[in-house]
Amino acid sequence: MNQSQAVNIGGERRSRPNRLANGTLPESQRTADRWFDTSAFVALTNTPGQAGFFPNQIFGNSGVGIVRGPGLQSLDFNLAKDFSIWERLTAQFRAEFFNALNHSNLGVPGVTLGAGFGQIVSASDARIIQFGLKVKF
Repeated sequence: MNQSQAVNIGGERRSRPNRLANGTLPESQRTADRWFDTSAFVALTNTPGQAGFFPNQIFGNSGVGIVRGPGLQSLDFNLAKDFSIWERLTAQFRAEFFNALNHSNLGVPGVTLGAGFGQIVSASDARIIQFGLKVKF
C-alpha cells in the first residue's frame, strides 16, 4: 500500500497509509472493482484536525505486500515432430500453446490510495498459439 506524498521524504521511499483493519474480503465478496476492503486504510495527512493526521508520523503502519492478488492458472505446452528429409537434412514442426485452457488471469489490484485503489484493471494474455518450422542441415 502507498499513498501520495504528504511530506517529501525523498528518493524512492513512499509514504504508506495507516491500516485500520485486516482489509481482506471473503472470497465471495471479491470482484475486479473491489478486491480488498479499501475502507480498512486511511491516508496520512500533515494537516492538524483532518482525518488521518498523526503527529510526527510520516509512514503509516501498512506493511509492504500485505494484500494478496488473484492467483495465476496457466497451462503451457508444445507439440513437436521431427521429419528426416535426407541423411543430413531434417525439419521440425512445432505447435506451442500458452494459457492453453484460456483461463482469465486477472492482474494485481491497485495499491495506491486514490483512483483505482483496490481495483483490478488488467489481465494477462488470453490463449496464444504459435507454429514454427525449423530446418536443420
